[in-house]
Amino acid sequence: MVLSTVVQHLPDAVGVNAVREIDIPDPGDTTTTSFTLPAVDGYRVAVVAWFLSGSTREILAGDVSDSFRIVTDSAVLVDLDVRPWQLSLIEAPDTLQAGVIASITAVVTNGARPITAFFQGGWVRTSLEPWTVDRPTPPPQDVGFNWDADTIRVEFTVPAVATDTTLWIDFAFVLKQGPIWGNNNGVLAYLPSLTLGDTLFSLPVNVSGGTVIIRF
Repeated sequence: MVLSTVVQHLPDAVGVNAVREIDIPDPGDTTTTSFTLPAVDGYRVAVVAWFLSGSTREILAGDVSDSFRIVTDSAVLVDLDVRPWQLSLIEAPDTLQAGVIASITAVVTNGARPITAFFQGGWVRTSLEPWTVDRPTPPPQDVGFNWDADTIRVEFTVPAVATDTTLWIDFAFVLKQGPIWGNNNGVLAYLPSLTLGDTLFSLPVNVSGGTVIIRF
């Protein structure tokens, strides 16, 4: 596994967009890099850590600074708290009913900024078969979701199945497009992150049914 970090000085009103790839520090350590840029106001710094899987960059962690000014013949120290995003289910049925619409709510934790600072949308993926980093997901049901800051709500139809089973779930997030990140094609985050050793969400599915009484 190869992990890289992209450091960007965001243009905002400055018109400067400097990018550099550096190695990720070991857990518990820090790293430092510097840019020489025009002495003006309106800079921000972004750091995103990503893992290259085929043609897709999976974003694992990140942080963005507030706006700051560079003064002539002086240095500005910008500290960023770059941690992986994690997602927790906070509202979900104990058991899903086959063929019925289900609603779940999840919240992003452990991230330095609201996830909306990095991502512009996404979808929930569900499948009756679990998947791994080495074994890609089977064709999932993809459903877009709504969010408010770090809280995500989604409704989806539970597959109609003949026997009780388990539904496996994760969330895919699309990186923002524009001057901050450039073209976001092929740049996603998956939560829970199998790349970081997280476990997919799973909920039991029960077959809805009743009793038929025959009298003659």
